[in-house]
Amino acid sequence: MAYVGKEVPPNSIGRDTLADIVKHYEENGARPRLRKKHSLPRPPARFISPEDINRVVDFIKHYAEDNAIMLPGRQPGHKDWHVKLLPNHVSKASVWRLYVKSAKELVTLSSNPLQPGPMYFLTPRKCGLFGVSCEGLQKQVNYLIDEGMSSTKGSNEVISYMHHFFGNFGVGETEVDLHCDNCSGQNKNNFMLWYLAWRVGHKLHDKIEIHFLIAGHTKFSPDCGFGLIKQAYMKTRVNTLADIAEVVENSSPVSHLNIPQLVGTAEGKVLVQTFDWQQHLTRHFRRLPQIKSYQHFSFEAKRPGVVLAKSHRGCTTCRISATAPTEQICPCRRSSCPGPTWTEN
Repeated sequence: MAYVGKEVPPNSIGRDTLADIVKHYEENGARPRLRKKHSLPRPPARFISPEDINRVVDFIKHYAEDNAIMLPGRQPGHKDWHVKLLPNHVSKASVWRLYVKSAKELVTLSSNPLQPGPMYFLTPRKCGLFGVSCEGLQKQVNYLIDEGMSSTKGSNEVISYMHHFFGNFGVGETEVDLHCDNCSGQNKNNFMLWYLAWRVGHKLHDKIEIHFLIAGHTKFSPDCGFGLIKQAYMKTRVNTLADIAEVVENSSPVSHLNIPQLVGTAEGKVLVQTFDWQQHLTRHFRRLPQIKSYQHFSFEAKRPGVVLAKSHRGCTTCRISATAPTEQICPCRRSSCPGPTWTEN
């Protein structure tokens, strides 16, 4: 066969293509064939629509919420400790078969017979977690903060929880060593240091030392309790605040390390009061200069209103006056003095 003066090898084109060429020649003559304007390329044979992609992603997210295992903090070989792992007895093929079956039956794994409505999964109720680990007792008290009780964990909340811990879980200790991270909004701020000075000024403790971990080395004993709670949480169906408290209590069945402490109930009853410590302490103390440059602070009852600060263990101690010029921490100097009245936040 010849085409425009050139021999065409046999079997070089298919029958359909040849038929299209002949039809175009009969209708348009010897003109080149042009593609239609605004024509879209054909999708590949294994094309997946955006709706199917979103459906698969939602399935994986819901399956991970119920079955995945969280890492207990940073682990070697995992740069991101937020990664979620499949259990050992689950394979990727079994997850795929489960997805195919659920797609055929039109069933979502995130369904719950106690679910009050579809908004339950779109806007879940938040519960904060604040842990205080006591190495002497080998216990960790975990304050469960429902969003109806408090929406933040600022200095007022942190000081109120610490005050509750000393009053309800203390064992009559006279000296305390505290270790905290460098979070300035919660721990490393003037209000927290003023509160510790307030405690030794009222002789609630004879001596308090607080040490802030340097950046990059902020893993310490509370992370052990948090890791156990995360592992238990990912394996348990949680619907209410009481369920979360049960997860915390059952997260360490052998050592009984974790102790749950509700800040408030689901009905709105307050169990741990939050006070406006900022307003109360500001009237009696002055701001401490350059507190971010120091890592160690010490307070003693025999030196009320004085803060001893160090940038590291081997350096010279800096003596700083914490009280306001016209104020005293406790004018009557009695350990039973309740101090000025503060208002609930």
